[in-house]
Amino acid sequence: MHKAFGDYTKAVRTERADFEHSLSFDVASYFNAIYHHDLASWFSNLKDVKPEDAKAFGIFMREINSGRSIDFLPHGLYPTKMIGAGFLSFLESSEEIKSACSLRFMDDIHLFDDSEETLVSDFLKIQDLLGGLALNVNAAKTSFDFGLGTVNESASEIRIRLMEILVDDQPRTYFGSGSDWSDKDEEDYGDGDRDAISVERISELEGLLLDGRADEADVELILGILQENDAVPAIAIPTLYARFPNIAKQLYKLVAASDERSKIAEGFADVLNSNAELLEYQLFWLAVIAEDHLHDTDEFGKIVMGVYERSEPYEIVAAKVLEIPNQTFGLKAIRARILKSGASNWKSWASAIGARTLPVAERNHVLGYFANGSPMNYLIANCVKKL
Repeated sequence: MHKAFGDYTKAVRTERADFEHSLSFDVASYFNAIYHHDLASWFSNLKDVKPEDAKAFGIFMREINSGRSIDFLPHGLYPTKMIGAGFLSFLESSEEIKSACSLRFMDDIHLFDDSEETLVSDFLKIQDLLGGLALNVNAAKTSFDFGLGTVNESASEIRIRLMEILVDDQPRTYFGSGSDWSDKDEEDYGDGDRDAISVERISELEGLLLDGRADEADVELILGILQENDAVPAIAIPTLYARFPNIAKQLYKLVAASDERSKIAEGFADVLNSNAELLEYQLFWLAVIAEDHLHDTDEFGKIVMGVYERSEPYEIVAAKVLEIPNQTFGLKAIRARILKSGASNWKSWASAIGARTLPVAERNHVLGYFANGSPMNYLIANCVKKL
């Protein structure tokens, strides 16, 4: 992904020198605003897509987030980015766009032409095309001739410096428009040179990663680059987790690959012990991260119980914690109280699953109270006994 962004930024610089005027903008809250029916329609019209595949894609997109029509795509994942990039390809394929050159990376768009009138006309037309899909342009990030007057200046500084780093360290060239990125011939580069990023650049990227002015898109891109170079600083992961809820899944992978899990666990414990506001999505994924990757750290119990203490408004988060099959640091007692109540809900079902590693006699005893609560409880209790 960062190689493609390097191509894009290099092309922007090249075209900026070739034309008198430019216009840059992006789509506001793009991945949150895509409508599942529009995405399914786009996929079904792609070349060589079979009707049964189109139908399956539509069903998946409709049900991926419990039937929500918008904000249904999981954020931060590579397939989501590629789907989003392809979905907007209608912009550069439209013959109504008259600018001499158009460049696009995901939902970031640059138009170039010698005529200011042409750019304005195309800008209005693109807004009309986007409006037909309930999408709109982000006014705060719209810039004419690279002026920063209407753009958040601090955020622009981060993005501009990031572009400079990638262009300097990724000697690749962008050809065409839209989401088509092509490489030069392999012989134009030394073996392995294209992926190499200098120690100095990595150090600067680490600084940008923790810069308070960086936005979520910047952070995702920087993380991708550092991850490819095995250079993600462990101390940064809990901080980014607290600041950017939508990258929780990406951070899960980074924790899995880290050799400094104790430091990461300490950072997560500090976040939970602070006044930081954490969303349901963040808490759920932190419980998953803790169970899968931090269970051997000294802070494991503090993290799990810290998540549980914050889960009162979020039943699914509480259930995720209760199903962790650990019988220490208080979980066993909490599950026992819930199971003895005979309740039939997510917390009780998860508590039954979490009791699966108890000694057989003790497990069957607590499940006996639970099983009497409802037919569903009875079914789950019998399943747990056979695990």
